[in-house]
Formats: sequence, structure tokens, C-alpha cells
Amino acid sequence: DAPLALDGLGQPAGGVWTGDGVLNTADGPVFDAGILTPGTVALTYTVSGPCSGVATGSLSVYPSPEPPGVYFQYDMLEAVNVAVGDSIHWWLDEGDGLYSINYTDPLFYFPLWETTYYVEAINDYGCSTFSAPLLLSSIEEHAAPRLEIWLEDGRLRASAPVTAVRWFDALGRALDGPTGPGPWLVHATAADGRTARRLLR
Repeated sequence: DAPLALDGLGQPAGGVWTGDGVLNTADGPVFDAGILTPGTVALTYTVSGPCSGVATGSLSVYPSPEPPGVYFQYDMLEAVNVAVGDSIHWWLDEGDGLYSINYTDPLFYFPLWETTYYVEAINDYGCSTFSAPLLLSSIEEHAAPRLEIWLEDGRLRASAPVTAVRWFDALGRALDGPTGPGPWLVHATAADGRTARRLLR
């Protein structure tokens, strides 16, 4: 969030704010939680002169989620880099302002004109972070190549670097690899977020 302006929050006026996160700017003192680690901080307001005095209060600083990403393939948009437990909220702008569409993931949508998409990650503290914007004008123009996987000499091959692979036998039991006679159901995830599910023999 933007730094909090402190001018006018202390009484009487003319005092000095001090504490972790307090910055003196050309527009006056501000409290910038973005430069702090999560926790509790103490702020002090000091007034000098005939009405001198000192007042101290505390504020809690909560962590923001890591910025999520938006991955697009064919007619599907998917939120990536979202921490376990964080909720997401989809937003789009079709040229007339930002508005919410729904909370589902992945998101199926067919843009008929230029549309900018964002995904917002929200953690348990209620703090949120937006992804970078993704501008789409047509499904065909921006569709990423499909992730392909296959077996070659008993080893799994893929059309892009793969970061995670899960193997299952014909009964749906998890395996450590292509053990037994097959066939095997393979779930693979590429480094860029694309996924593939194939029955391999």
C-alpha cells in the first residue's frame, strides 16, 4: 500500500513523528510499512513548547503475498506463483475501467477485443498483491505452444523444461516412475506453468 501521511494525525499540530518506518518527505512525514519486516512497531509523537508532551502508540505490520502471475494457454487463464492458503480474485479491463469478474481458477474466457487481465492474491491477513497486467487481443495470437510429453528409450521427454512429474498406474496408484508393464498416466508441469496429462505406453 501507499505510505500513510502522518500530518494532521497528531494533536496539537506541529509535533514530530519518530519510529521505524517514519520518513520525512517534501510533503511531510509518512509511515511506510513497505520498508519494514512484519511485526509490531512503535510510533512516537513529540510536541515541544508550552503544550509539550510525548505520546507513543503501536501498529501491526502484516506481510503482503508474493506477486502472482497469469499464465495463458488456449482459452484458459491460470494464476501461478500463488502461495498455499492464499485466495485469488480475477480482474479485467476492456478499456472502460477495472472490474471484477469472478473468483474461479483457472479462468475460461473468450476475449472479443483487447482485454487486460490481472489476478490478485489475498493472504489470511487481508493483504493483497496484484500480478503484472496481461494484455490479450485474441486467443490464437497469444496462445502458448502446448506442452508435449512422450517416452523415449524408457525415459520421459518433454517439449519444454519440466519441474514436476507424477506417475500413476492404470488403477490410479502413485508410482515412482514407469515401473511395471504400463500403461501409465503421467502429469507433468513445465517451468512456465504449462501442464500436460498423457496416457503413455
